Amino acid sequence: MLVATAAREPAQAPSATTDAAAPRALAPRAPVAGLAGFEAVSRLHYAADQKTEHELACTYVFPDRARWQLRVRGEAELGRHIEYRYGADYFVLEQGRDRSLHLAAGGPRESERRARCEMLELRRAAFLWPDGYAWTASGAAQRSAPADCGRTLMAELGDDGRPRRMWLDGTAEQIRVQEWRQRGARWWPERLELWSGAEAVWTEQVEAVSTSLAVLDLYFLPTDRRSSAAPGAASAVSHFDAPEAWERRIELPRPSDWKAAGVAWTRESAAWTTTLPAGWQPLAGAWIEVAADGTPLALVLRARGTGPAPEGIGRVAQTQALLVSTAWPATTLEEPLRTLQRATPADARVGRWLLSLPDGWEATTKAQLVACLAPAK
Repeated sequence: MLVATAAREPAQAPSATTDAAAPRALAPRAPVAGLAGFEAVSRLHYAADQKTEHELACTYVFPDRARWQLRVRGEAELGRHIEYRYGADYFVLEQGRDRSLHLAAGGPRESERRARCEMLELRRAAFLWPDGYAWTASGAAQRSAPADCGRTLMAELGDDGRPRRMWLDGTAEQIRVQEWRQRGARWWPERLELWSGAEAVWTEQVEAVSTSLAVLDLYFLPTDRRSSAAPGAASAVSHFDAPEAWERRIELPRPSDWKAAGVAWTRESAAWTTTLPAGWQPLAGAWIEVAADGTPLALVLRARGTGPAPEGIGRVAQTQALLVSTAWPATTLEEPLRTLQRATPADARVGRWLLSLPDGWEATTKAQLVACLAPAK
């Protein structure tokens, strides 16, 4: 199977990187039917484990970028299983690991690379129907089209002219679409099933589809491979996916210095702890939004919990990010700022600077400066 059931057990120790080969260059982005790409988020139930609810988020940017993320809902500590397509290269980041597996074309794991190519393409064809492929009639209610992975896509149509079953010739996996739904001007799969031969693998309910994507090419590479795709970046710089967060932002008076920021943090974080509703708690550590000149700009109070979000708190989406460590306390952030600016990819800009103090304002001796990236304008 392309995506295995996310394990309900603690994260494992990291494995060694399988190879250090740099990924090959990507083809220029090319819209399909006016779409740069799409992201679909679904709720899954495996046939072998009906009680556990999984979430599958699939992101495609055309023509050759894709990322699948699978996790157990409500158990973030278990991590995610992630599969990537970066042009002709495919990567797997197993749940609980921080080192990825590179599946290179013609390599010793060619059969695994091909299987991932086939599964990613089958789903893309189902969600893009009828666009993206040169479909031709191969029967009264059947269509076929050549696929990028070297096989032929097959579609069995329902009375509405949309596929009810899709597969790649010579493979066991097939998608059975139980229901379609119109979202805007397009029809998208709403309820579907994945089968392998005569056995059901999972049932799936699509919860959201977005065609407004703002993701960098680095999003389609595992974080341990990103420095190899950006030659010239300092070895001290770490690439990572900054997770989504719930936060309250309190702007500081301008101009402000680090002593004033520390006083404000102590006051506001204490009040924050006492005002959060039941089911919510502050996250450990301290965060300061930093201006481009390295001076403190705003306090960032973060929390997590269940139930309605507290008043004055907003959700910040996941983003690709760069990180460098620096001694703390510090009188200037000039050098780490320059380091991250040099490491910023050509197709990106820094949308936000954050200083993270993992052990709190007073106890931290090694701070982390984070550059949250956004697509270049």
